[in-house]
Amino acid sequence: MLNFQSIPAAAMQKAPYNWALIKNLLSTEASLELAASFPHEEFRLSEGEGYGYFWGKMLAISEDISL
Repeated sequence: MLNFQSIPAAAMQKAPYNWALIKNLLSTEASLELAASFPHEEFRLSEGEGYGYFWGKMLAISEDISL
């Protein structure tokens, strides 16, 4: 399922944090299956200057957890 040969070709980035884009790590079929299985309900778009990402429903807040 994973194409391990694609990992050495990825270049590590340092800004704004350590990350890498690994192209062709999954087959097109596996990528589509993974995307289709990802939950879409109860996610909200969080936007800021230069970014936008989805986050899920919070399961517990600090008042729910005894210290």
